[in-house]
Amino acid sequence: MKALFLSLLLLLAPLGASANTDAEACLRAATQIFFAATGRDMGSPPQAVVEGLMKSGLSADDAVSIGKLVFIDAPNVPPSDIAEVFFNFCTSEAV
Repeated sequence: MKALFLSLLLLLAPLGASANTDAEACLRAATQIFFAATGRDMGSPPQAVVEGLMKSGLSADDAVSIGKLVFIDAPNVPPSDIAEVFFNFCTSEAV
């Protein structure tokens, strides 16, 4: 679980630097994380998930960060749990 929180912190580092970290942005990111983890659980390989995230408009760096989070740092965490932890952490950092 420590690795999950550290990964979330690293994923959020660029967001924390901008003043645009609001609940809507956190929800968008949490949704992308949820769908990436759902793809993982349905058997999609990491490359396909990362490519799908990039096709949805994410930068390559952000897509790879989400892929790392769901496949390496939290491979056994359910999609809803990863998304919820991310959202709660993100919105708490926005204050």
